[in-house]
Amino acid sequence: MATHVETSPTRPDRYSTFAVALHWTMALSFLLMLASGYLMVNYKGLGDSLTFNMFQWHKAGGVLLLLAAAARLTIKLVRPQPGLPDSMVGFERKAAKLGHWGFYGFMLGMPFTGWVMVSASVYGLPTIVYGWFEWPHIPGLTGNKMVQDLARNVHFYLSLAFALTIAGHTAAVFKHRIAEGINLLPRMWFRTVWQPVMVMLGLASGVVMLNMFSVSPAVPNASEAREPVASSGYGVDYGRSSVQFSGIHAGNEFSGTFALWNADIAFEDTNLDATEISVTFDLASASTGNSLYDGTLPKADWFNVDATPTGLFTSTMISRTDEGSYHMLGLLTLRGKALPVEFDFTLNDADGFTHVVAELPIDRLAYGIGADSDPDASWVGQEITIRLDIYARPGGLDRQS
Repeated sequence: MATHVETSPTRPDRYSTFAVALHWTMALSFLLMLASGYLMVNYKGLGDSLTFNMFQWHKAGGVLLLLAAAARLTIKLVRPQPGLPDSMVGFERKAAKLGHWGFYGFMLGMPFTGWVMVSASVYGLPTIVYGWFEWPHIPGLTGNKMVQDLARNVHFYLSLAFALTIAGHTAAVFKHRIAEGINLLPRMWFRTVWQPVMVMLGLASGVVMLNMFSVSPAVPNASEAREPVASSGYGVDYGRSSVQFSGIHAGNEFSGTFALWNADIAFEDTNLDATEISVTFDLASASTGNSLYDGTLPKADWFNVDATPTGLFTSTMISRTDEGSYHMLGLLTLRGKALPVEFDFTLNDADGFTHVVAELPIDRLAYGIGADSDPDASWVGQEITIRLDIYARPGGLDRQS
């Protein structure tokens, strides 16, 4: 007697088009996640830059798969599902049901344990989902190594069990086709050739729309209104001037600017002992153009802007080294710690302004910047360079262009 699949007025013979599209999108995504997870943890030839990016892609993919798994489970609970082949005996039916529920457990458990692991990490890196939005950390877990290690172990063993379940699921489909002549694939496939094309176009359109309306951390703009402040001798043109910083992360150079800062300059070329220079910069206004970096810099282990919102440089001594060239000693205060710095700078005339260019190399670990999450400078270089590029007019007021 020929075997067939259970159907009834309330139990369809195939899954809905939406469920089919979600199934295959998730199946491909989970396979990519399993492969990328194995590579970035076990293969050391990828290089720091690619490994770091893979971790960020993996985190972002986990967020989307957690949301997709929740949607898929909702569909299963509210919509009747196709039945099992009536040739299946009691043990096979129990195994099939257990396997399907196991799938949902893995699809929810794997991204959730990944979320816990990221939330408990001492790095405190934000999870930016492909530049579209930031996924929050679970509150109260940051820096909890015990929770992080437990979540990492559970995440690893869930991935092994998930891979075995996928293999078993695939083998069962082939078994029904070869041994019983029942082809179960059509009920989890598209009705027409155009449906998968439309699904791909829909996904591509969604990606484009999300990129158009992606959310980045709010960073103050240099053109925001500030009251001009009187300087002791020079007025700074903030529209032409800048305070920048740069360094190395994962083998790649990064750079950024402080959008909000103020300088007070009293410079006497004929009496350098009377020269005083101070620069105050708003740490929360730091911007690199990279949403991941910009979301990390304000955190407690880095700039710690909640506790120390500003940085300050003050000069202590200036000496001339050549015509238009000088050497400066001073104090740079970051995260509440003032340390001596010294650097060379140049001073030239430019269209009625005095143009000052200086570069301050600093040791970020000396200030405790990233000391908990990257104490041996494995990812972020230990030396960070602050560059001052200032246009100032003698005897004027600070003004904005």
